[in-house]
Amino acid sequence: MSDPQPFLLARGVCHTYPDGVAPLSNISLELPAGSFTALVGPSGVGKSTLLRILGGLLVPTEGEVLLKGTPPHLTPEPVGIVFQHDNLMPWRTAAENVRLPLELQGIRDGERIAALLQLVGLVGFENSYPAQLSGGMAQRVALARALVHRPELLLLDEPFGALDALTRERMREELLRVWNALPVTVFMVTHSIREAVLLADRVLVMTGYPGQITATVDVPLPRPRDLLMEGLPEFVACVRTVRDAIAAHSAEIVPER
Repeated sequence: MSDPQPFLLARGVCHTYPDGVAPLSNISLELPAGSFTALVGPSGVGKSTLLRILGGLLVPTEGEVLLKGTPPHLTPEPVGIVFQHDNLMPWRTAAENVRLPLELQGIRDGERIAALLQLVGLVGFENSYPAQLSGGMAQRVALARALVHRPELLLLDEPFGALDALTRERMREELLRVWNALPVTVFMVTHSIREAVLLADRVLVMTGYPGQITATVDVPLPRPRDLLMEGLPEFVACVRTVRDAIAAHSAEIVPER
């Protein structure tokens, strides 16, 4: 009997933009259902390009990506995506921003919106506009919006990169709490090695130009996790392993798209 199809499979993925820039070369990976995978590497190696391909926003010029057996840009399965900037509509309240994906699907479900705002810690701010929210609160709205249509795949592209250090730490804990509460497969791009190790089951290292996955590091930390684990010897050793993997494959790169 053959092995079951992975939840998400990328095989021999390459991509070239119309201007000839080719940030990816022969990317292959598998994401088990319910897993949390982080991707780290220097700027410019194609991490965001890969994330967009996995989410169906780009179609690779070579290779294939299958989400539950179907190319992501063709699948009816919803995919949640959170970028570095919250991209909230300034004229809509927090609740109205979260409701947008449901509106596009013709779904009315106020209870679902209220439950998600509670899950991300925004009770009392439902009627606040983005300009009235802190950066961390705005990213919580963006996270709730990405989850409101109940995706099985959540893609995070440096979601905390624009936040200050203290808010970023708090958002890491929030993300762990939300992921523990909801059954979703997460693929996260980050420049922070410590963030990757704290959050993920395994860390993929992408280096070079064109970018390739040059190392896979399993994270041995038990769950549930919290910030105190950053002092554990296992955490420190894992961070060192990832850092060494990046340094071992350093290469000249060009700005990433």
